[in-house]
Amino acid sequence: MPITKIRLGPWALALAIALFGLLAACSSSDDTASDTGGDTSEETTAPAGTEEAGEDEAEDADAAADEPADEPAGDLSAGEVTVATTQSMEGVAVFYAIEQGGFAKHNVAGEVTVLASGVEVVQALANGEADIGVMGSVPLLAGTSNDLPLVMIGMSHGDPIAEWNNENLGLVAGPGMEVDEAAVAQIRGDQNVGWVAVDEVAKLEGKTLGLFLGSAAEPHALAYLNMAGLTRDDVEMVQVAPADSALALREGRVDAVLFWEPWTTRAVLDVPGAVRIAQGGAEGWYEVGTLLANRQFLEQEPDAARAFLATYADSQQWARNNPGEAAEVLTRWLDGMSVEVAEEGLKYIVFDHRLSANIVDGYERSTIPFLLENDMMSKPVEPTDVIDPGPFLDVLEMYPEYYDDLEPIPADREIGQ
Repeated sequence: MPITKIRLGPWALALAIALFGLLAACSSSDDTASDTGGDTSEETTAPAGTEEAGEDEAEDADAAADEPADEPAGDLSAGEVTVATTQSMEGVAVFYAIEQGGFAKHNVAGEVTVLASGVEVVQALANGEADIGVMGSVPLLAGTSNDLPLVMIGMSHGDPIAEWNNENLGLVAGPGMEVDEAAVAQIRGDQNVGWVAVDEVAKLEGKTLGLFLGSAAEPHALAYLNMAGLTRDDVEMVQVAPADSALALREGRVDAVLFWEPWTTRAVLDVPGAVRIAQGGAEGWYEVGTLLANRQFLEQEPDAARAFLATYADSQQWARNNPGEAAEVLTRWLDGMSVEVAEEGLKYIVFDHRLSANIVDGYERSTIPFLLENDMMSKPVEPTDVIDPGPFLDVLEMYPEYYDDLEPIPADREIGQ
């Protein structure tokens, strides 16, 4: 796929959303599958372009531990929810729910559409084509600063206890970057996340960086450049769809790529000579995955929103406990995904959708000021105006067993405290 070069100026993501049609041309997938609530023997629709699981695979899946039960759970009323997610790993919770009837278990009919990035997901939410979106923080904050009807009801990935969050994105240098691998290994040590080889990042000067402009990767890249003493003008940023990142790097169309998982891991494993030179660790940048609702949907269908969160919490717990099986689910939904890449990439994801005061604080002191300074928001927003913890707190009370394997959030960090 050709790379489209786009320079986002002062209008940044706002115009990217308005130019949805152009960015959608970079989309590598637009697949839809559904799970019809009320019929616990529903037939799963496989993602387009993949093979449906055979009888042997179905038998193996039936034997897997910790699968959602077939019987409806809880006291939630029946409803319908359309979920738009991205080509990224946090989608595994909704993918698994579709495959194993998790939505029906919680008395809700679920449909899932896979899009290229949060820009497309925001567009689907704004147009009423989706009720819930799974994406990063940047589309949420940029969209609400332009008065889009979005509200955060949970995290799709991240650590609600951590003071800083940006570990899901990593920077991979191609073979032409002449990376000092020994220096990188020394800086990384035994850490999977939270490290940056700053001297290697500095080698991006005059190079081409592939990423999905308008997504969380863009401010993340700016934070890395700042750490290395570089500015945006020192690097040529070009538009690359997530699923095309490894190919673009292998063919030499870009010198490095910056993406969320599993695309960074795929680039490292699939491109000879590629080296991960940073994973998270972007100073001064706070970014978590978000679960967003269309405000009208949340107001009109609160039970369906709670049922979605219950389904998501149930499936996330399964993913935490069954990473091998979760990797296999991802291979059926993400373009060109192998079990090897998925298993490795899952090491960099924290599956925890709980909300905490740390998200409000992180947005206030880091994310919003950074986006405003770099012209990626049109005006400030109050985090408490775009986060509604009510549905999450209801689900936490109704289904405490979905969270019993997680470290409790300290009382002074609980949302609303």
